[in-house]
Amino acid sequence: MKKRLFAILICLVLAVGMLPNAVFAAGEEHASHCICGRETAEAGGASHYHGTNTWTGISSLDEITGPGSYYLKSNVILGSAWEQNISGELYICLNGHDIVGANGSSVIINNGRLCITDCHSGSEVGSITHNEGETGRGIENHSYLFMYNGSITGNTLSAGNGAGVLNADYDKVFYMYGGSITNNTTVKTGDYDGRGGGVYNGSGSSFKMQGNAVISENSAESGGGVFNFYRADMYGNAAILNNTAETGGGVWNGGSSGSALFAMHDSSSIKGNTATTGYGGGVFTCDGYFDMESNASISNNTATSGVGGGVFHSGRGFEMNGGSITGNTAGSIFGGGLCSNSANPVGLRGKVTITGNTADGDPDNYFQSSDHIINASGLTEGSSIGVGVYFTRRPTGDTPLVLTDEGCNPEYFTADNYRYVIKASDTGEILLALPTVQHTHAWSATWASDADAHWHVCTAPGCTVTQNSQKSGYAPHVYDKEIVADNYKKSDATEDSAAVYYKSCICGAKGTETFTHGSPLPPSHTHTANTEKWESNDETHWNPCTGEDCGEHLNEAAHSFEWKTDREATESETGLKHEECTVCGVKRSENTQIDKLPSSGESEGESSGESSLESEGESSGESSVPRTGDSGSIALSVLLMLICCAAVGATAAAKKRFGR
Repeated sequence: MKKRLFAILICLVLAVGMLPNAVFAAGEEHASHCICGRETAEAGGASHYHGTNTWTGISSLDEITGPGSYYLKSNVILGSAWEQNISGELYICLNGHDIVGANGSSVIINNGRLCITDCHSGSEVGSITHNEGETGRGIENHSYLFMYNGSITGNTLSAGNGAGVLNADYDKVFYMYGGSITNNTTVKTGDYDGRGGGVYNGSGSSFKMQGNAVISENSAESGGGVFNFYRADMYGNAAILNNTAETGGGVWNGGSSGSALFAMHDSSSIKGNTATTGYGGGVFTCDGYFDMESNASISNNTATSGVGGGVFHSGRGFEMNGGSITGNTAGSIFGGGLCSNSANPVGLRGKVTITGNTADGDPDNYFQSSDHIINASGLTEGSSIGVGVYFTRRPTGDTPLVLTDEGCNPEYFTADNYRYVIKASDTGEILLALPTVQHTHAWSATWASDADAHWHVCTAPGCTVTQNSQKSGYAPHVYDKEIVADNYKKSDATEDSAAVYYKSCICGAKGTETFTHGSPLPPSHTHTANTEKWESNDETHWNPCTGEDCGEHLNEAAHSFEWKTDREATESETGLKHEECTVCGVKRSENTQIDKLPSSGESEGESSGESSLESEGESSGESSVPRTGDSGSIALSVLLMLICCAAVGATAAAKKRFGR
């Protein structure tokens, strides 16, 4: 028996050794994989040597006694913050498990070189977290922190900064090459806390997102996703999504020294974030620098009651070397996409898009609050920038608003307000001005339309009306008109239905609902009765139409029946009769019997015991059917009955008289 058990154990060890080296189910043992947790280097991911580390399984962080690669064999519940003081490289693979921090303390305090990864993906990924209802930070970094996979989630910081990760001041490094920082909350209780729901990057320190790293669903007083006090960069497809703060819903960027820099590269994105009461739904930057390049995008962010739905900039410089700011919203009346409140000029280079943004429901893409202007000589083909105005920043009849300090293509700019136009000065600078030709609108009698609405066009020369709200008669289509015309006809009339038409709008646009008009077509032939032929049912008869397959009933009327005798009754045999329609000849009640005639040779008193009257009534069983033949037979029968009765009475009287 012992030999058999030993053999089974050997087989199991060999089977485990044959499993894949990189992706594992939760709790499964594994021997080796890269520090990123993947079998191959991912496009756009972190630049690293894609080698294979040998991992040691642990059930407690106390089992880590030196540098190396460790993986969790189960969830780890901490009684206090775990301080990482290992000298050398330390790698921890969560392996689909959680490290749960103690209430009121950070989960991990890193004082060395720590790398967090996870060889799992999707819902099985492990996390650094706290139990629901408990407080504490995810990771407090005082040295070098690297994250390739896994999640830092569900941490709430009741006082301080950086609920997900605190990258402390002065030369600390946090590089996030993958994974997620999500659903962390930093609560403001003092003057210098409540910052960085997902990440707080301290003064003099560096934070970098790369690959497919995501910071989402975090909240704080300022910098819901990221609060940057020095240097923060986004590369690859890194994303800051759906975070919330009073100011800087996605990112708050700035520093007292003016050296803070937040930069977006490649296809990184800041999307769906909200500033609830302050400025900068996507990004708020002050006393610092903000750069965008390549295909970086800031979209669908909201400053609920403030300005700068996409970006609020009051810092030292804002440079866009490509990128887009689109679909953002400000609750105030200006600065839907980008609001620059800086004395320093904004620089626009490459293919730049600032369109589709709104403020207080109206188009408002780029707003410059000071007299400083845009450096835009480096814009390239395909650029599109909407320009808004507000109070002191608006042109007069004699003085246009200068937008650029260098020559540029005016086709790259549009005026958000229909009352103004874009034009170039004699030296090429872009100007926002009133139209040179003022006129009284002359609205056309005919309608112009698109798929959704209709309006009248102003035919006066130089009219600059472009906003729908300013167009005469502008309204969405209502398809309530019933016009009988060939261009609205859906189908012609047939013998079965009238013609069908589409309903239309007042402008003439054709809808999808229909109505009928007129009558069905007359039959395709004149009905002619076939008088040589009758067809019938139980109730009526008719002549069919001579037309092939017509089926029409002509001369239809109720049957007119009369009795016809098929065989006369005799003294020895009953007769037969039927009803027959006098018009079409159809028959019914066929083979109805006629009673036999009474025998003419029977004498008085020689009756068979059944009177002729009884026989006549009972033999046929149809007393209700009128008799045919000689009515004298009836009188004869009655006379015989009377004679019989008289005879019986006389006999009885004689017996009494003679005493019998």
